[in-house]
Amino acid sequence: MPTQEQKDLIHSELDLIVVRLNEKLRLNAESIARELFYRLQRHPQFGYNATKTHKNDAFIFWDKTCQKCKNKLDRKEAVFHHRERGIANQHSPNNLVPQHVKCHNNEHCAIKGSVKKGSQNRKVKKAVGSL
Repeated sequence: MPTQEQKDLIHSELDLIVVRLNEKLRLNAESIARELFYRLQRHPQFGYNATKTHKNDAFIFWDKTCQKCKNKLDRKEAVFHHRERGIANQHSPNNLVPQHVKCHNNEHCAIKGSVKKGSQNRKVKKAVGSL
């Protein structure tokens, strides 16, 4: 994981990219930032979201089994949980595990009907720690 100093450098470099593209393309900065975000999110090698191929490979790797409750599941009902984020090959089959929606929500302590993704545990701990 990057240090705070490295994060600051990354942020300032990204800001410069947006400014340069804004000057070159004459598009507003928000549009450029949005395109950068979408590209990085969906990048085939280091994007934040796993592709359909990544998910299918993981589904087969884990023998079509929910890795939370250990019951078989149908591919259409499978959602995929990253065991770790911010690592090389984060979408590799051994790091991307299939789960039932309910099992995945339990993994993240998600509230039923919530539109938020990600670990609610971390958010709750952070909120409690700031009291």
